[in-house]
Amino acid sequence: AGLSRASVLLFEPERGRLNMSNGSFWYCAEEAKWHRLVILATMGHSRPSKDNDGDGIHETASGVNISC
Repeated sequence: AGLSRASVLLFEPERGRLNMSNGSFWYCAEEAKWHRLVILATMGHSRPSKDNDGDGIHETASGVNISC
């Protein structure tokens, strides 16, 4: 699955969820080791990105290094 970068995330109050499958807020720093995401699930739950493989760079929800 490819990454789609929309400028907004829309929450539908009548259905109580995002109007897409998932979404993320991106923070892009000068150095890749400081790139971060706030990952949003369809139901509105959020979690921060993590460095799961120990290479010093956080990954997206699909496990790919964040690249800005």
